[in-house]
Amino acid sequence: MSVTGPSICKFSFFSFFLLFLSFTSGCGRGIVAGSPKPAGPPSIGSFSAAAAIITAGQSTTLSWATSGATTVMIDNGVGSVAATGSTGISPAQTTTYTLTATGGGGTSSAHVTVTVMQLKPSVTITA
Repeated sequence: MSVTGPSICKFSFFSFFLLFLSFTSGCGRGIVAGSPKPAGPPSIGSFSAAAAIITAGQSTTLSWATSGATTVMIDNGVGSVAATGSTGISPAQTTTYTLTATGGGGTSSAHVTVTVMQLKPSVTITA
């Protein structure tokens, strides 16, 4: 962050906010404050399926909680979602869902697999 102002030629180590200030060369080009520490990537507190194994035709619920994210997406047709929430899904086959949380400090992701058991047709023979 750069602060431009009138020529400053006073050298002082004390700052009310205890910030480290470094002077640019020539002691007259302003004050440059130390760069703030960059934020880390968003945090994914949880990402889960209420039932990790379902039978074809059934549904389950994906639930998640993130913090520090500006956008949160779940692939495989779910799309953009709130930072914390849940949604119902009915996959036709075993599917791995990836939650991607993006923020100023980067990207985090988590995965959950919903296994779909296919019913085998039953045949009954009576005589």
